[in-house]
Amino acid sequence: MLLAGGVLIKGGAHGLSGAAFAPGNVLVPGTAVVLAFAFAAFTGFESTVIYRREARDPNRTIPRATYVAIAFLGLFYAFMVWIVIQAFGNSEVIAAAAKNPGGLFFSAITTFVGGWAADLMHVFIVTSVIASLLAFHNAINRYVLALAEEGVLPRRLGRIHPRHGSPYVAGIAQTVLGAAVVLAFWAAHADPYQQLLLWVNTPGMIGLLLLL
Repeated sequence: MLLAGGVLIKGGAHGLSGAAFAPGNVLVPGTAVVLAFAFAAFTGFESTVIYRREARDPNRTIPRATYVAIAFLGLFYAFMVWIVIQAFGNSEVIAAAAKNPGGLFFSAITTFVGGWAADLMHVFIVTSVIASLLAFHNAINRYVLALAEEGVLPRRLGRIHPRHGSPYVAGIAQTVLGAAVVLAFWAAHADPYQQLLLWVNTPGMIGLLLLL
């Protein structure tokens, strides 16, 4: 929002424009890949369902939470991408993204807000990754709990902590498995993004898509 405020107040690089939303700029070669990436970005929206047993009125709150999350994220993501396009200009943003894709947002917020905001963004990205990992950890634990209760996985994984009410055995098993995978890739000197993330994440995304 700091970035959006800075770009809107200063009018972007060459003035604000809605050309990015023109059909000719959307339906282009590579759109399918972008849509696949967008689907991956929304992974987790379906996890509201696994919290049914913990909601007071699940038939009302679970669907509402799901629709609100999808609507908010979709609109916010689209808005922020448009903001970044305005920060560089419609004709310059592609070259800027190709030159430094990882630093695109940092460069924009440095220009329109200040270096301190870029530092703050780095901190927020780290805390966001931690929050995201915790969310996935909780979701996977509850999937394992449900599968254990159905007899698909060993029933020991479905044990509930007597004090906290959490599926702690599933949590421990997931932590050990995750640590083993990361250590194996580390021992093989694999690239953290090109190999660890993509090799592990891609089959999971395909599996989730088939499951849905």
